[in-house]
Amino acid sequence: MRYALFAVRAAYAQELIRAGVSVTAVRYLRTIHDFVMLNAIMDTPAARSAIALANANLQQTFAKYGEATALSSGPGSSRQDLDEGIEVRVLFHPRTPTRGNPLLRHCTLTPIVQSTDSDDRSSERRMRAMVIRVLLRVQSLVAWWAVTAAFVLTVGVIPAAAEDATTSTTPSSVDCRYNLPAESGASQPVEAFPENDVFRPPLADLKQPRFFATLQATHILNPNPAVNIGSTVTVGSVGFGENFGLVGRRNGCDGWQVGILAGVFAQFNMDSESTDLINADYVIGLPVSWRRGLFSTRVRLYHQSSHLGDEFVLGNPGFQRVNFAFEEVEAILSLDTPGGWGRVYAGGGYLVHREPASLDPIKVQWGLELRGPTYHSPILGRVLPDLRLLPVLGVDFKTFEQQDWVLNTNVAGGLEWNRVGSSRRVRFLVNYYNGFSPYGQFFEQSKLRAVGFGLYLEF
Repeated sequence: MRYALFAVRAAYAQELIRAGVSVTAVRYLRTIHDFVMLNAIMDTPAARSAIALANANLQQTFAKYGEATALSSGPGSSRQDLDEGIEVRVLFHPRTPTRGNPLLRHCTLTPIVQSTDSDDRSSERRMRAMVIRVLLRVQSLVAWWAVTAAFVLTVGVIPAAAEDATTSTTPSSVDCRYNLPAESGASQPVEAFPENDVFRPPLADLKQPRFFATLQATHILNPNPAVNIGSTVTVGSVGFGENFGLVGRRNGCDGWQVGILAGVFAQFNMDSESTDLINADYVIGLPVSWRRGLFSTRVRLYHQSSHLGDEFVLGNPGFQRVNFAFEEVEAILSLDTPGGWGRVYAGGGYLVHREPASLDPIKVQWGLELRGPTYHSPILGRVLPDLRLLPVLGVDFKTFEQQDWVLNTNVAGGLEWNRVGSSRRVRFLVNYYNGFSPYGQFFEQSKLRAVGFGLYLEF
């Protein structure tokens, strides 16, 4: 079957070209996103030209192939007649309805049956996606066993030397997030750009700005019929972000710090042909942290805005997007155990501004963490003698007034590598999540369970 296509998305046109579809793509300069769909600018030259071009192509195509299309649907038609038909698609952004735009009143579409070759390709794609999902679930199970086996191996390894645990009490050499000196040092003056922080970021908090890449086998318990994903999907999640100290003052590890945080959380549909971007959350804020002995706290004011991916919007025209953004004040109080092998924390947040305004403002959060003994790395330690290894486990609970206080749980455990005297850490973690989607546009619409693994970097 031949295809004629008027595309308003260059990226989508490129995907169709690579798939062997005949595509005509037109680009208009010096205009804005969705210019064809906005009634307020429908009289601009770019909008009128684009719609006129679409109308002309439709009229020409219907006039040329209307008789063949009618013939293909009549009695006694053959598959060869069907293959001589032509399919015409006009792609519009679903965010703005076309019903009220007078320029689109002549744009009508005629349905047509696709050829057997197209059906065969669709079947092959579905079969390939199913095989990939099965393999990813097997990989998740293997990852669980790999973490368990690695932990067993570390038990038989000689612990790191005692002098490794004794770290200098000078602020420049102590990572106060994980290593607390036995005694407080001399009081230091206020300093700019202090290293690390006096508050340890929660290990299992999915919205903590950090660098990571994970693969999640996800089962959606209440799939949205307007979303063309299904009840099972493999999600690739990546994050970029960090907490940067601006100014602080410490007496050993006791003291305070003011910083800035920024982060991006993006989710991709790994089952789609082009690994479609589903959603991206952008976060920026100001954290203030404080520590006194085993007690530490962090208070932060931050902004979050959420945006759907272009491919997701094109593939799900029935999905009702909302402008989801808010500013939240959040506070967490943490208590470390003597020796640093564990801690508990609890706190909450309040939305001081939110959009939509109907969102309920209160959040409650708590959790716990365990850190095992430090060992020489059994394999990499042979060539990197300063490399250390330890098992870690974290559980984070969140509940929101907007979700009728349903409990959202994330469990993450695995191995952490670090170097003696350095604050940089690399973690391989396996996680299990149960609850509402923690990300953006699906905050209240999708309840899910997910299991996966990933690599995390901390600076």
